[in-house]
Amino acid sequence: MEAGSLRQRGGSTCLTLVCTRQQESVTQSTETNPHGAAWDHGAGRLLGVRASLEATSTEETSTAQTQESNTTTRTSIQIDDLPNELILEILTRVDSKSILSTVPRVCRLWRALTPLVKDVCIDLSKFKSLTPKLARTPSWMSKYSKSLPEFSLTQLDSLPLRERAVALVLPAWRIQPDFIVKLAEVCPHIATLDIDQDVDEDAIVAVAKACTLQTLRIRCSRYRYGLWAPKFADQCSSLTTLVLDNHNEGLYTWDLDFLIRRCPSLTSFTVSRISERRVDDVYTALAAHCPELTTLDVRARDLNGQAIADLAKKCRKLRGINLSGCFRVRDAAIEALAKYCPDLEAVSLAKCRKLTSAAVEKLAQSCRRLKTINLDHCTKVGDAAIASLAKYCPELREGHFWCTLPPSDAAVSNLVTACHAIEVLDLCYDDVLTDDAVEIIAARCTSLRTLKVCAARRKPQLLPDGKLTDRSLLALVDSRCDKLRRVAFGGHLRITDAAVEALVHRFPRLTHVNFNHCDLTDRSVRAVATECYAVECVKFNGNNRITDAGVLALAERGPPLYFVAFKGCSLTETSGKAISRHYPTLRDSSGLPGRQGLRD
Repeated sequence: MEAGSLRQRGGSTCLTLVCTRQQESVTQSTETNPHGAAWDHGAGRLLGVRASLEATSTEETSTAQTQESNTTTRTSIQIDDLPNELILEILTRVDSKSILSTVPRVCRLWRALTPLVKDVCIDLSKFKSLTPKLARTPSWMSKYSKSLPEFSLTQLDSLPLRERAVALVLPAWRIQPDFIVKLAEVCPHIATLDIDQDVDEDAIVAVAKACTLQTLRIRCSRYRYGLWAPKFADQCSSLTTLVLDNHNEGLYTWDLDFLIRRCPSLTSFTVSRISERRVDDVYTALAAHCPELTTLDVRARDLNGQAIADLAKKCRKLRGINLSGCFRVRDAAIEALAKYCPDLEAVSLAKCRKLTSAAVEKLAQSCRRLKTINLDHCTKVGDAAIASLAKYCPELREGHFWCTLPPSDAAVSNLVTACHAIEVLDLCYDDVLTDDAVEIIAARCTSLRTLKVCAARRKPQLLPDGKLTDRSLLALVDSRCDKLRRVAFGGHLRITDAAVEALVHRFPRLTHVNFNHCDLTDRSVRAVATECYAVECVKFNGNNRITDAGVLALAERGPPLYFVAFKGCSLTETSGKAISRHYPTLRDSSGLPGRQGLRD
């Protein structure tokens, strides 16, 4: 059974389903998009069941058509005939922009059901500049905002979802405080506030007074944070999740301590940058006032291991902790985490260069529910740590071993054999790995989504010389890793264009492709452009045989790119102009000469 398109007729929407009968049996299949993505939503399955019943009744009444071998029967179903509960369930999966602007205009039934949609997120970044008096849109957003619908202050009073709105996202451009305060008043059930700007501190306090906030994500400068934190602290007793993302300077520890003391219900606390002075005081305050803490991401180079140990003794419900870049952390701090927090599921220890394999072994023995571990740049961690993870952590889903001691084929084979449900495996800068290990990974890890096996450079002036060949790529081609989305095989000079073409043909849903320094040609770039319709990041640095022809094929194909890298390739300004013409908002374009209108 193939499903037709959804179209509007006379104020009602019809769903036309085409039922195909061959010989004496009816073949049923799920709807597929132009690229083969399966339609596996619950509503889709219910519609499929109804269509099957309609097709069966049609066959019983049409005896003449059953005698023909290739007869197509068309049955039309009014979506208005579906139960309102099912239609409402479908509308709950629609984005906020469509709910606010498009769905109420479809028909009277949908307009009546729109106010009943639950858990709506009002994301104002999906709308145009709100009015000249209320917002100032930056120049780089002017072209992007032309395709967005309008949303103004006068619409707030008649907003049909104000009783169902539970989240508010404010965009990067500045919005006047009056607008934010008015929005909080008409939407009193907002529990999540996400702000991507230096918003006025009085507006945040007003939102906190009008709504019972449970989650706050805000990105602002240190100066602005110092202004609103004391005023906001008295209104945040119910706050459970706090994310402070600072783009420039680190936040002061005394401001964080002031806020932590007034948030006893905190379960998740994240600060992107923090001042190095007295950073241990933040962990001390969390240990004293937030015993229910489950997720912590507060990193600093001067963080003392004793502060981590004290936190582990008090916050024993920790499930995730990020200590990336904490250079002073030693084995004793990680052993304390393993002893007092056995429920840990995600641990990031990237760039903790003083850690050894012994600490990771203790962590694996105690935290057997571990699902994610990041050991990037832990240069003293080797095969012993990977063997412990394979032995004690069968639920491991993500393993990052970038720039560790190069693991051997045997260690990698034991890991993927024991942790067969692993989804992300990062073994970059490992020039010891061979095709045998990749073949075992392809055979065992059927849930694999990301595989990175780039080779290392022994000297900056020399090219990497990895040992992987076409066998590794062909092993993935013959595998059952249908969920594979990201691959990185940089530095393996023995990989050829034919293997790359076979790989991208087998996995057309790849989003990230990295073949740096592989001595490939335009054939590989054309294959990525032709086969990978959803590719977002393409890296072909150091392939000097790639010319303008490959880049032009990529630009003309038009996949949703946001990053391209062709540094060291034989390109001219023609490539840069073509990419800038097709992708005016590309985030980066390393190695493209003559680019115009690109923001690095």
